[in-house]
Formats: sequence, C-alpha cells, structure tokens
Amino acid sequence: MELPEALSEDELRLLHRLAADAVAGQPEAEAVLAGVRDEAPLGVLAPRGSPLARHYDELAEATRPVRGGAAQGYAETLYRLLSYHAELLRQALLLAGSWWASERLAAERRRLHGLGPPGAKLRELEQELRALLELEYGPR
Repeated sequence: MELPEALSEDELRLLHRLAADAVAGQPEAEAVLAGVRDEAPLGVLAPRGSPLARHYDELAEATRPVRGGAAQGYAETLYRLLSYHAELLRQALLLAGSWWASERLAAERRRLHGLGPPGAKLRELEQELRALLELEYGPR
C-alpha cells in the first residue's frame, strides 16, 4: 500500500484518530439499537444514544477542514459514515419514543439489527488508515 502524495501525515493522523474514535463507539451504538429493537424504555436508551449521536456528528464535522487531494476522498467517506451513524441513532430513538403502538412501528423496531454494512465499512476504513500510517510513518 502506497501513501498518496497529497495525503499529509497530519491529515492522515487526524482522519485515523476520528475513525478510531468512531469505531470505539460502535459497540455502544449497537447496544442502543438492540435496546430499541427489544423495546427498552426510552428513559434508558436516550441518555446513552443521544450523546453518542451528537459525538458522531462532532466527529463528522471534524473531517470538514481536511481538503487536500487524496485526503479529501477519505474525509468525505468518513463524513458520510459518521453522519449515517448519528442519523441512525437519532431515528432509532425517535422510533423508541413513539407513543402510539402499531404493528408497523413494532415491525420497524424488530428490523433494527445494528449498524449494518456502514458499521463494517467504518471499521475497514479505520484499518486502512492505520495501515497507511504504519507503512509511511511507523506506529506511534
């Protein structure tokens, strides 16, 4: 794997740090989504899920200053994945807070099975960024 010339060490380290932080939060996000699926009370889910959704939003916004060549592609991909995580958590909490019970909403809750392919993609991106860092600059 060769480091694209336009990807600076600082940009690469920033993107990796953001991706690693997001991946570290995925087990908690998965737990919140499982709680929604299993009809846990909103009072239990919201204190866990809402701050995590905000954190994913903050991580996504932290990718915005990265604009150099190849780094921009990584930053845009990371931004989309982080935004997806935040929005999925928000929508799941809205679903959990629905005061009306219908079979359609219950079916939607039962369909929640974690972060899905975007969760796997985020883990892959973090691993790719880590490998690039180690290849070019060695572990820190």
